[in-house]
Amino acid sequence: MRTLEHVVEARIHLLNYEKKKELKEDCSFCRSLDCDILFALLFTCVIVCLLVVIMIFWLKGVLSYEDFGEGVIASSKEVTIRIEFIIGILIVFIEKKCDHIFDSSTTEGEFQLPMLPPPATISEQISRPEGPKNLQCIYTFVAAPKQRVKLNFDQFHLAGTTGNCETEYVDIYSELEGPDDDLLSASFGGRYCGSVSPYVRISLNRVIVLVFHSRAASNQRNGLKFRGHYAFISDG
Repeated sequence: MRTLEHVVEARIHLLNYEKKKELKEDCSFCRSLDCDILFALLFTCVIVCLLVVIMIFWLKGVLSYEDFGEGVIASSKEVTIRIEFIIGILIVFIEKKCDHIFDSSTTEGEFQLPMLPPPATISEQISRPEGPKNLQCIYTFVAAPKQRVKLNFDQFHLAGTTGNCETEYVDIYSELEGPDDDLLSASFGGRYCGSVSPYVRISLNRVIVLVFHSRAASNQRNGLKFRGHYAFISDG
């Protein structure tokens, strides 16, 4: 009888030992798995940070770099590249400098297509040849409630001739209801090129949008393209 009790006791101890061993093995496996996941996440973060640093230094080499201000890492005559952290996510913004918004905080003023980059030198053309390059600049004029936009062109010097606006042209949208309206589905107000400037335009509602397109090579786009005056007038 005493022998049977010893056998049962030994068996119980053995079962308990095996259970403890299994638990220890499971915990070790869990810890190992957690370490692997943490290591993978850390490694991924390091790689992403290195790529961002490489991209920043590459951009600094391609574009001129100055102390532009918070978030801006590089800038050229046509674009600004800015980075921001939004909810812990790195986001890169590429902003075209030739886009402008004019609102009624100023009752009237002047608008013009900015001076584009000067022609490249011979050495620059050899080291970095530039072929045709599309450029688009959007000028948005937004009036206050019970106001309209009035545009008057003083100078207009684009490539092409009336009816043959393939290289450069300005599209006018004067019937928009809001600045965020889709231009593809909006009423088209006309396309202009050459040296004949558009006539005076008054918006149907509160917004006028000018869209400048150029397919000319970048070294052929120097010089003033157009200049004019805008005013926000009463809707009365």
